[in-house]
Amino acid sequence: MNSRTRQMMQRGGIAIAAFALAGWLGYRRPQTASEGLSPNGKEDTTASLRHRGLTATGGKGPGGSTLGNGSTLSSESPAERAERVKTLKQRLKNLWLSTPENAINFELHNETHRLLAGLEASELSDFFGELPPPGGLPAHVFFRLEVLKAWARKDGPAAVLNCASGLNSDTYCRARAIGAWCDADPDAALAWLHSADLPSEPNLGRILRANLLGTLARTDLARVIDELPRLDQRERLSIARDLVVMASDQKEQLEKLLAVARESTPQGKMSAAEENLLLKTTKADPQAALDQLDSATHLDASERKRLDISVLDAHAYEAPVPAFAQWLERNPGMDSFPQEAHSTLSLALANHTEAMSAWLEHMPTGQLRDSFYEHGVCAFAESGRFEEALRFSSSIADPVMRDDSLRAMHAFWKTIDAAGAREWIQSLPSTDRALFED
Repeated sequence: MNSRTRQMMQRGGIAIAAFALAGWLGYRRPQTASEGLSPNGKEDTTASLRHRGLTATGGKGPGGSTLGNGSTLSSESPAERAERVKTLKQRLKNLWLSTPENAINFELHNETHRLLAGLEASELSDFFGELPPPGGLPAHVFFRLEVLKAWARKDGPAAVLNCASGLNSDTYCRARAIGAWCDADPDAALAWLHSADLPSEPNLGRILRANLLGTLARTDLARVIDELPRLDQRERLSIARDLVVMASDQKEQLEKLLAVARESTPQGKMSAAEENLLLKTTKADPQAALDQLDSATHLDASERKRLDISVLDAHAYEAPVPAFAQWLERNPGMDSFPQEAHSTLSLALANHTEAMSAWLEHMPTGQLRDSFYEHGVCAFAESGRFEEALRFSSSIADPVMRDDSLRAMHAFWKTIDAAGAREWIQSLPSTDRALFED
């Protein structure tokens, strides 16, 4: 296999992984006879209502929290309180197991938040420890996070430091805990993080700071910007990049973030924060993004080309035909398709096959079209769509480009469907079979 064919195969080397929640979100367990009962054994109509419509009841009485049954904690003996807490825990677990789409059911989340607020920090700590660790049923995973956040709102340091279970998800849990603590008491969370002796998990401090500052930025962006000088350069640039979109309508704060972002940007380049802002603009108004790019006169030619492809990529996600057409209009001297745009074309052909195929078929003949088609053949082959790949390969006028695209297609085909690839080879004239000999 020659180097050009190997290069063609490498064009499709991006693997897309998705975490499928669909099966999780549809889970529902039938309610048993003992579920939804109050401590006296009678049907708990409040739990039943919550199961169907999640109607909130109770609240905080003058003497303390109600635990959802109307009795305040101060009126109960320790034994009564322990029994009441036990019942509340079971009610919540049953509710999460029996409620459809529990991960996105906001009424369920609000009711859970209200009921957990009636527990003390120590009770929430115990409850969190009783729940299955990540990796079990989705209802357990999502509910466990709700208990963790409630615990963090009551005792942030304990929740952040003691929520670990020895799994890869520990850092994620700590980040969720400090975010919840920041929502409840940003001053305390920030002060603690400045001096905390953190566990030695990789990048833990950076991740916690990013999560805390990201949470705080929703309500006090100016304060987050004031915190940036405390961070090392890598963290400052990362947070500035993420926050510029949030600050896009706050001119003063935006300029401060962009100044931070530019402090280490090489001459002729655009900072990551400015690029993030550019791509956000592209999704809302592609022409405004192009105007923004044109006004950045400090960019060198290679950076401008790279950003132009980034704008194409963001625009093509929703509207690939006008995106590619306008891209060619603003690059009239282009004679070959750039490798950097291959993934954009591949995604457009996968998600908008009919429209993109029609547009490609109407391109004027010539070297640029052959180059587009060569990449199109590989894009179709990468996803196992060999009929479309063959159709486009037959329209490539340049014999070298056509042969290379067919070799690349055949290499993918052998990997995905060896029998089908052999059958296709056998259907070719003997003189053409030599093209695919190793």
